[in-house]
Amino acid sequence: MNKRLMSIILAVTVGLTGLAGCNPEEKKTEAKIDLTEGEYRTLKTASEVDWLNGFNEDYLTYPFFSDKEDDVTYTANAMYYRYTYMTGAAGDAVMWFGPEPTWYEWMAVLTGPHDNEARKNQLKNYIIDRPIREDGFIWNWYDSPHWPTKNIAGETDDHYHYDQMFRYINGVYEVMCWENSTDLLSQKDTKLVVISDDAQKEHVKDDASVGKTVRQKVDMAMNYILNDMHGKDGLVILDDTVNNGKNLGRIGDYGSNYWDNFLFGYLDAYENMLFYSALISMEKIELMCGNDGEAEYYRNLAAKTKQKFNETFWSDTTNRYIACIDVDGTKYDYGMTFLNMEAIHYGLADERQEDLIYTWLVGNSEVEGDRSTGEDIYYFRIAPRVTTVAMEDTPSKEVDGRKQYWYFDWYGQANVETTHSYGQHFQNGGTIFYPEYYDLLDRIKVIGADSALNRWKVLAEEYAKDELYRRPQNDYGWTDMIGIINEFPESGLIPVSWVTGFMGMNPDYDGVHVNPAIPTDYEYMGMKDFSYGGRSFDVTVFKNGNLELNCKEGAGIDLSLENLSGKEKATVKIYEGDALKTSFEVSSENGMFIINLSAEYSRTVCRVVIDQNI
Repeated sequence: MNKRLMSIILAVTVGLTGLAGCNPEEKKTEAKIDLTEGEYRTLKTASEVDWLNGFNEDYLTYPFFSDKEDDVTYTANAMYYRYTYMTGAAGDAVMWFGPEPTWYEWMAVLTGPHDNEARKNQLKNYIIDRPIREDGFIWNWYDSPHWPTKNIAGETDDHYHYDQMFRYINGVYEVMCWENSTDLLSQKDTKLVVISDDAQKEHVKDDASVGKTVRQKVDMAMNYILNDMHGKDGLVILDDTVNNGKNLGRIGDYGSNYWDNFLFGYLDAYENMLFYSALISMEKIELMCGNDGEAEYYRNLAAKTKQKFNETFWSDTTNRYIACIDVDGTKYDYGMTFLNMEAIHYGLADERQEDLIYTWLVGNSEVEGDRSTGEDIYYFRIAPRVTTVAMEDTPSKEVDGRKQYWYFDWYGQANVETTHSYGQHFQNGGTIFYPEYYDLLDRIKVIGADSALNRWKVLAEEYAKDELYRRPQNDYGWTDMIGIINEFPESGLIPVSWVTGFMGMNPDYDGVHVNPAIPTDYEYMGMKDFSYGGRSFDVTVFKNGNLELNCKEGAGIDLSLENLSGKEKATVKIYEGDALKTSFEVSSENGMFIINLSAEYSRTVCRVVIDQNI
């Protein structure tokens, strides 16, 4: 079922060019909104699918389950064990962990709902021991404050990234939410960084982390963001005061984040999107700590940032977010699918913007200058192309004796016209798997749960072929077309969409918010051994909004359940074994039923049934 009208005709024209150097004075154009999609696939019986390594009955029901024995439920479980629930230091498909702070938010999201305490503790240890400069700059790597880039002479180049500043804060908050505790904030760093590389040992003196609590590091990092990166004015700016002016967003400059080939810098949408998300995290951290005044400050600044973000980065000609505005005022738009999907997820887009973005992503609108349109946007099937504009179709200039694009060429080693040309590399028309997590969640929000399930059906088809263990060589012998295995532990995010998307279970500062989005094909979906607050639950979420909890270690959980019934009251029944212990009603407040179980029933091993359809 779709949440919005599938085809809304507002006008007949769609924007103009998405190339670098687009006109800063954009004229607002009306656009056609069409969220209709092509073929709707049917669920397959899992036992009848020709799986690469044969059928495994265990994948039908654990940890995820539904009322069907289908290929999507099976694939979600299979992927969970291959990409999410790593049990050893060396994962079979992906690295056991993303050890640097760029990954901490993702690692917190993918480890939060499951019971792998080893990985959870590893994340907390990384957070606690993260080196930080006295000015609040969080090191890019454990043994180096900067990215391990080598210049053309093979010498270490002071090339700094900045996305870890925001992801560190977000990671801390995610851990706090899943633990339902502020305890992490009081944990103290007791380890001085150890550096084995002689050329890097000079950085030991810059490690100011010893004796700092996580709370202090969070505050120091945010202070750096607000002041050194100018965030207190509403947008972060990477100007010539950071990294010696190497991140000014121009052709020939340096990358500034996870997407290290792209020359994000100066005023860029990626850093500012994460800035907004970190402000929301800070607001919630302060609320968990009882600091209402500080929470209000971050709430107000977040509202200011959201407004400025849309004024600065939304394009009324392409009907999507652009990538960057460099120090000279030049705009860059490469049809970055990941950027637009994450911006929706973090709440930066309004409903019209969400619809326009997905009209483009589902292939129903074309932007002049895009190399990839229509069905080709999902050419790689497992996720959309990272960009729809070919880097080699955009302006270039000679820098340091080389023809360069808005693309860090690693001193001539990454050739945009050959080895890194469109579709040959995951940062130029190829694909990276992790953004599909945001795609799935966004589709639930923008189009409906059935759209997200249809994407899952494609993933099931692809998983059956090779268990997504793929790293094909491009035409030049490079294995960088698809970013999914080995150094991509964030691939483990995708199965978590079963919990945070379809089941709609997301922890927040005040408990677990449950906003069910069960597709038409299912009556219920659930997870066994759902982990929250150090306790384990078996959870079943029904299409009609009803909820059942098997509280195996006590009902230490507070819930905010979306009112899908439209009724004023819901009934809560608590069973011990087969015996009904108590029953009570809760009233709907602002479209939610608030069920507080953590106080009176925290030690009660029980089954909780919440019925909002009586």
